[in-house]
Amino acid sequence: MDAKLLSLAACGSNPGGEPAPGTETNSGAAPSSAPAGEKAVNIGITTDPQVVNPPNDNNGTAFEISKIMFIPLMDISEDLEFVPALAREVTTEDNITFTIRLQEGIKWSDGEDVTADDTIFTLNLITNPQVGSTVASYLNCIQGTESTGWMPEGTSALEGVAKVDDYTLTVTCKEPVADSTFLSNVAYRLRTVPEHVLKDVPLENVLQSDFALSPTVGNGAFLFQEYVSGQHVSLTANPNYYKGAPKLARLNLVILSATQVATQLETGEIDMAYPGSVESGDYDGLLALSHIRSLEGDPVSVRNLIINNQKVDNVQARQAMNLAVDRALIVDRMMGGYANIQATIVTPASKYYGMFAGLELWDVA
Repeated sequence: MDAKLLSLAACGSNPGGEPAPGTETNSGAAPSSAPAGEKAVNIGITTDPQVVNPPNDNNGTAFEISKIMFIPLMDISEDLEFVPALAREVTTEDNITFTIRLQEGIKWSDGEDVTADDTIFTLNLITNPQVGSTVASYLNCIQGTESTGWMPEGTSALEGVAKVDDYTLTVTCKEPVADSTFLSNVAYRLRTVPEHVLKDVPLENVLQSDFALSPTVGNGAFLFQEYVSGQHVSLTANPNYYKGAPKLARLNLVILSATQVATQLETGEIDMAYPGSVESGDYDGLLALSHIRSLEGDPVSVRNLIINNQKVDNVQARQAMNLAVDRALIVDRMMGGYANIQATIVTPASKYYGMFAGLELWDVA
């Protein structure tokens, strides 16, 4: 089944990020408010990112935060199409060698140019086993990596990555890779980090370096300001962002329990809730409030049970497991009706969803 995308926002809350008059804060962990006249948005999240640097952002919240601070090669539009970001284009003629052409003129927040050397450095950094990156597996299609995404011990440069010029590089895969797979796993997942900041850090210390803990040099719409574990992540606007300075001065992601997210939406202590951070049982009560509005969209994620057919090789056993799951009850009781029942992992938000129309639940075994 797929969970419907639902985000809740509090309308008319104070621009400085202070609670509405007459309310009390439920957590002493909130970041300081923005200076008078500057706009800030406080977003409630329920997952602590733990890390906020691209080589090690191993949970969804960490990935989303690092993507705000570091531009991916390609981004995804509201229509779920890949669009240019740090790279102006990614092309291939044989689906083995991909040419990545970066946009010129994008700068790091310290004024240095973002170049192909940075992207190549990042690829070599993440895939080096001495670093111990937790996201290397996304790059295991690249020639010179093992199934883990890491290079063999003793290797310092990827065999499949080559510089063409200051703003162009090629990435060669072990075998043909679909455009969508390369764009999703490499071009979208990879966020380039600054070589000039990290090049002198011993590889084994990268994930504990000052930059890893406080990545103050970035190129995204917002820049790192502060991370307090279990409390909040604060970001400030990047005035030199390549698409133009953000209209907000500060973005605060406040780490709360689901109950606190609902309560602070009601009181105006937070301005919006990250999708999935409000319990389904709280939706109706919040939506009944005049200052709360919802932003709904087609599902983009699926809750599914994957069975290893080699381990469970009895077809009837798999069919029995499939039929034993009361999907309607899960949608009604656990998801509050905010989910759809379907027989494929492809969600209605995908342009390929129509290919699976008519697929029945009992066909999957």
